[in-house]
Formats: sequence, structure tokens, C-alpha cells
Amino acid sequence: MPALDYPSHLVEDWQLRDGTAVRIRPIRADDLAMHAAFVAGLSNETGYRRLLSPRKPQPDELWRMTHIDYDRELALNAPEA
Repeated sequence: MPALDYPSHLVEDWQLRDGTAVRIRPIRADDLAMHAAFVAGLSNETGYRRLLSPRKPQPDELWRMTHIDYDRELALNAPEA
């Protein structure tokens, strides 16, 4: 079960070289749809390099990637701000 204390002190706003604003932050449970769409859009090669697996994650695995116990682990994302 995810920890209740979201590590908001890790949220940072950055600007990419091309001017795109991004917010780097710990992933949240409500990022599930966005994360699933991101993973689905990866090529097979990029998916393998990012996820270290030759197959796309199953729905339960995607759920696990976005429902983090912040006391034991951390996953960051950088959606456009």
C-alpha cells in the first residue's frame, strides 16, 4: 500500500534547452493513464532499454509502477508543466 506522505520536497520545475517547461516530480497513482500511454508509445527497442524487458508491461505492472511506497522506493516523471 502506498505511503501517505507524498515527497513534495522533491518537486522541481525545469526548462529544457528548447524552452519546454517540465516539472520533475515523484510519480503519483493518478499518473497511471499518462504512464500507460507513455509506455505504449515506446518502440520495442526503447521499451527494452527503459524497462529491461522485451515485452510491454501488463496492467497490473503499470499499476505497480505508479502506486509507490515512498518509504521504500521512488519513481520520478517529468510531464510538461
